[in-house]
Amino acid sequence: MKKTTANLFLVSILFYFAFLSSWYICYSNDFYYPLVYVSADMAGTIQKRADSQQAYKVLAAAGPGQHMGLFRGVLKSVEDGGEGLDKLVLETDGGTYPFLNPAEREKLAGIGVMLDLAKGVFRLMLVLLVLACSYMTVSGVPPYAWRQITRGLSYAFCVLAALFYFLGFDRLYLFFHGSIFGNQSAWFFKNGNGFLSLIAPYPAMYIFISAVFLITLLACWGLYYRVCASVVGYFSKLLPSR
Repeated sequence: MKKTTANLFLVSILFYFAFLSSWYICYSNDFYYPLVYVSADMAGTIQKRADSQQAYKVLAAAGPGQHMGLFRGVLKSVEDGGEGLDKLVLETDGGTYPFLNPAEREKLAGIGVMLDLAKGVFRLMLVLLVLACSYMTVSGVPPYAWRQITRGLSYAFCVLAALFYFLGFDRLYLFFHGSIFGNQSAWFFKNGNGFLSLIAPYPAMYIFISAVFLITLLACWGLYYRVCASVVGYFSKLLPSR
């Protein structure tokens, strides 16, 4: 029982660090948006629709460079706690257009606030991590073996895959965001009518972003647990036998 409790506590703490690491890894690579933009030929799609829809006409006039730059700007504003979202604009020969509508700015600012809260408890979580590892070392509580960790990661992946398969990405994704940010999340994702929804269409773009984020998170979590297990195992051998 003591082993299970201590390991679950360590797992929970490392999940926090894995979450932040996943965000920064994906953020530093713009969530691989340029790769998706090019591979899906989004510039070509926008150009084809420019003749019939005014919004696409504005996007086509702005060009791919601005599309990717503004997506990066959205991520930067979220990282900054929502600051600067109202300053993101599309610039064309025909004028300047706000990139985000009020609902999009409100939603993204909320995500930025949540991210700020997560970053705000970093020192506390670091202290808890040190305490957890110290307790396991002194008390002789062994970490789970790497085989158990990989099995646990496999189970987690299978559970997530099953949920996506049986419930559908749409329902699961909207439930997750709705439980945190409220029911307006459904409107934001499914009925968004701003420029952002045109260059990052739902659900295709969000399926990709979610998959990249979750894979990175699980990889970081497994790596961090293995490092902590090695540290606890090393220092446990230095202590007198109990």
